[in-house]
Amino acid sequence: MKSMTKYFALLLIGFPVNACAQTSATASTTVTIVTPIGITKSVDMVFGNIATTTASGTVVLGTDGTRTPSGGVTLPSAAGTVTAASFIVSGSGSYK
Repeated sequence: MKSMTKYFALLLIGFPVNACAQTSATASTTVTIVTPIGITKSVDMVFGNIATTTASGTVVLGTDGTRTPSGGVTLPSAAGTVTAASFIVSGSGSYK
């Protein structure tokens, strides 16, 4: 029995174990850095003169400066100053 124990002890010493084995891998990567967009107001939105009643309503101001009233809103003959808002957008185009 003593000789068997010595035999197994010698057998285990002959097979070292690497418990701290490391593995490495390689991969290719790409990145596109996009400049953030900036939005700056260049012209204020001005609805001009509007008249209201007791009913609620709306005025839609188009990008071309045309006004469309609905509900309890009317447009007087003296329009006043009417201006659609305008903005300057900067940055890289065609990104979603």
